[in-house]
Amino acid sequence: MLDVLAAPQSLPFTVALAVVAFICLLELVGLIFGIAPSAQLDTMMPDLHSDAASGGDVSARFPVPALDWLAVGRVPVIVVIISFLIAFGVTGLVIERIAIGLTGHYVPALIASCGALLLALPLTRTIGLALARVLPKDESDAVSVDGFIGKIATVIQGTARRGLPAEAKLTDSRGLTHYIRVEPD
Repeated sequence: MLDVLAAPQSLPFTVALAVVAFICLLELVGLIFGIAPSAQLDTMMPDLHSDAASGGDVSARFPVPALDWLAVGRVPVIVVIISFLIAFGVTGLVIERIAIGLTGHYVPALIASCGALLLALPLTRTIGLALARVLPKDESDAVSVDGFIGKIATVIQGTARRGLPAEAKLTDSRGLTHYIRVEPD
């Protein structure tokens, strides 16, 4: 296998795997110094899967369907990048290894790269979706005050008068209880 790694036709694939090693090294150094380069990458990305912002419309919440297909937004961006680089590097090396076994010659790098790209994209999606099921999600029970409009609240302490709010108890659409201050219009 080392002969395939060293072949000039395998350069795109060995570079992809070297980039993965560099990212891992960068993350390790960041861990030692208390910074997370991959977290910085994620903060630059918009909140792509916010159902509340788009009213549940997938096309509105994710303007680039190809990235949504690759599971960007379901897992951290760095996970998608690393998954793609590993899938591309490994499939490219496997293509070259199979070509050597069958014909005794390497496939030109451009042709092998096209084949590896075609195989790496669905592999990246599969890996991303599998990881999305097992990675912890950022969840919040925070709700917008606008979600309380039209809901019935029960005053539990005080008397609600204009300028003098009372404490009330409200159950939202998810069954969570909120204690809020209310006053009449």
